[in-house]
Amino acid sequence: MDSLRDILAARGIQIPSGIPIPTSCDTDSKEYILARAKAANRLEGSLTGYECQRCKNRGFYSIVREREDIPGTWEEVTKECECMPARRELARIKASGLEKLANKKTFRNYNADEEWKKRIKEAGKKYADDSPRSWFYIGGQPGCGKTHICAAIGMELLKKGRAVRYMVWPDENPKLKAYVNEISFESLIAPYKTVDVLYIDDFFKTKKDEPISTADVNMAFRIINYRYNAELVTIISSEFSLTQIIGIDQALGSRIVEMTEPKYNLYIGLDPKKNYRFKNT
Repeated sequence: MDSLRDILAARGIQIPSGIPIPTSCDTDSKEYILARAKAANRLEGSLTGYECQRCKNRGFYSIVREREDIPGTWEEVTKECECMPARRELARIKASGLEKLANKKTFRNYNADEEWKKRIKEAGKKYADDSPRSWFYIGGQPGCGKTHICAAIGMELLKKGRAVRYMVWPDENPKLKAYVNEISFESLIAPYKTVDVLYIDDFFKTKKDEPISTADVNMAFRIINYRYNAELVTIISSEFSLTQIIGIDQALGSRIVEMTEPKYNLYIGLDPKKNYRFKNT
């Protein structure tokens, strides 16, 4: 009978040094299958954008399990790596043109040169470090760094393997409303409802400061209520405070309040001095 090393070499699998190799082996034995899986898991992959030691950037890895249909026998199966949801979201961010935003908006380059900025940064870092199940809400003054801190949170969670989706409300809400009566609507809204972590930027901001419509509220409720019931992590930035959101729609606002711990409910009062866009004017 051929040696295990010869059998695997004939199949194009080179076993790295350090893995014990028996002199001969039945190819149906657990010993052979384990050795083959170990060898496969040592191979380097070519996926980019995210370094994963578990699958070595292949996107999958081999496991050995007992066969359900024939107890006492074993099989090697491939399993999608836990890094793949994050890889898919990174690819989506890149494809959507938001990669530059994500790279710029980090905790490291958030300029916390004033006490109110320090509080925002500390709350954002604490939230990202907590492997959160609660929600994060920041509202108030335009240009105070709301998008920056929320994008930094999202990127930190992506690095931890969480699937994150970025939703710019003024851009995506009109698109969804346009298809609300179409067959394709549920497939369009589903990613926002079901993703592990959703970041909604500029929540309830309208084009040219138009009033918030019933259709806007209904669309927001579809997403928020689903995520509320499923207890899915949601990060929201808005020019409105949560008190103002409750004034717009109590059912919607109360759900956000319930899911957001007080320490992660932030509001920056209106003050032109807190708008970084005016710093150089």
